[in-house]
Amino acid sequence: MSDRNVPSKLEIAEQALVAVNAEVFASGVLGTAPGIAGILTVIGTGALARFKSKGEQHVTSIAEQVGVDRFQEVMEHDPEREALFINSLQVAMLTADDRKRIYLARVVAQAFTDKAVVDDAILITEALRQLDGPHIRALARIVAASAGCTGGRS
Repeated sequence: MSDRNVPSKLEIAEQALVAVNAEVFASGVLGTAPGIAGILTVIGTGALARFKSKGEQHVTSIAEQVGVDRFQEVMEHDPEREALFINSLQVAMLTADDRKRIYLARVVAQAFTDKAVVDDAILITEALRQLDGPHIRALARIVAASAGCTGGRS
C-alpha cells in the first residue's frame, strides 16, 4: 500500500480474486452455493485465512517476477493467460506443498513474459492440480526403482 494507505489496483484485484476463490472453494467443499462465509467463520476461520494467505502469496510472487505493470497488462488484455492465472490461483490455494506453489508461480510468470510457453504452462498447471505430495513421492519411487533396474540409465 502507498503511504496514504490507499490500495493499488493490483492489491484490490488480488484481494477480490483471493476472496472469491476462497469462498467458491469453500462452497464446493461443503456442497452449498457461494455465500457460506458465515458458516466458515464458525467452523473454519483458520482454513479460510490459510487459503487467502496462499492466494495472496501466489499473486505477489507472480507480480514480483514479472512486474506489476506487466501483470496488470496481461490480466486486462489476454484472456488465455488470465484464465491460466485464475486456474493457477485455485491450485496454489488448495495445495499444502510450498514447493508446488513456488514452481506454479514460476510457470505462470514465465507464461506472462513469453507467449510461446502458454500452452505448456496450461498443461503444467493442470498436472499440478492433479498431483500432490503422495503422487510426487510415488513418482520419485518409480524413478528411483527404474534407475536401479537400468544401472542408473533412463
